[in-house]
Amino acid sequence: MEPSRPSEILTIFYGPEELSKGSIIDAMTWQFGKMASVFDLPSFGESPIQVDKPIAVIRPATVRREWANPARNPDPKYLADAARELRKHFYVVSLADLEEGEEWLVGELPEADLYLHKGELSLTEMLALVEHAAVVVSGVGWALPAAICYKTPVFIVQGGCGAHNAPYIVTDSEMDLSRVGWAQPDDYCMCASMEHDCSKHITAFLDKFKGWLHDIVLT
Repeated sequence: MEPSRPSEILTIFYGPEELSKGSIIDAMTWQFGKMASVFDLPSFGESPIQVDKPIAVIRPATVRREWANPARNPDPKYLADAARELRKHFYVVSLADLEEGEEWLVGELPEADLYLHKGELSLTEMLALVEHAAVVVSGVGWALPAAICYKTPVFIVQGGCGAHNAPYIVTDSEMDLSRVGWAQPDDYCMCASMEHDCSKHITAFLDKFKGWLHDIVLT
């Protein structure tokens, strides 16, 4: 039986070769053959966590077996510092999916009111949590585009491997980045090695985070 209309199968991906030429969005644009006109996501209902205080979501530093990239992670102590500050104002949810041999925590566990570290939430529940959160703090990863799409304030603590994770690689100039904050290492490493011992020191990190938090979220 003939298909009702012509069809084409596309494989959408990006890797080192694509990122050497442009951003993640550039790579997807080349493969789809069309630039995104809107950066958004559908709503998946109310937040799966219902508490009396506004919610802050924090993503601890982890490493996954199938895409091990410790160079990308920030120094975990900065996520711990951010979590302590967040708990002064918010109900903090630490979100991860840890499993021995598959994905594991790196460094200090950030303080939180609720730890969801065993994949308790489905994908749509995680997105609903981000949509309704007051603020998200994370290293580079899925939380960044999700928060941008939902217009949720997000603060990204960077590590290394900048050739694949620099702000201009993981975002696009057409996105609304007005609610996005960045803390970048003093000597930001632009390597492309996932195993490189990149310098991750950020001078006066907490001052930078508190300034953004008060200017963007707590105003």
